[in-house]
Amino acid sequence: MSSRIVASLLAGTVLTAGAVEPLKVLYITGGCCHDYPAQADLIPQGVEERANVKFTVFLDPNVSTASKMKVYEDANWAAAYDVIVHNECYADVKDPEWTQRILKPHKEGKPGVVIHCAM
Repeated sequence: MSSRIVASLLAGTVLTAGAVEPLKVLYITGGCCHDYPAQADLIPQGVEERANVKFTVFLDPNVSTASKMKVYEDANWAAAYDVIVHNECYADVKDPEWTQRILKPHKEGKPGVVIHCAM
């Protein structure tokens, strides 16, 4: 998904919400197979230039497909944010409890944008 598409999605959320304060977005990224460090700069910057949002970026330097990202170790990892953007590729993590920890805030209604392998 291009940064333009993500910007459009998030900008639409901000405009319909009529928010004065910036939307707090957690951008989680890392893993194998893509230039996640470059995307960690480009995507948040592109969206922030186009919408009233403030990104916090968590870039995991681990490039294996079996890493468990430290950001998810806290049971309340998503609490401080309005939207979570997942752009990560750890397809070989087979721990169902870990997966449920990641999904929990979204199942409870926390909006998310899922890019590429994060699905």
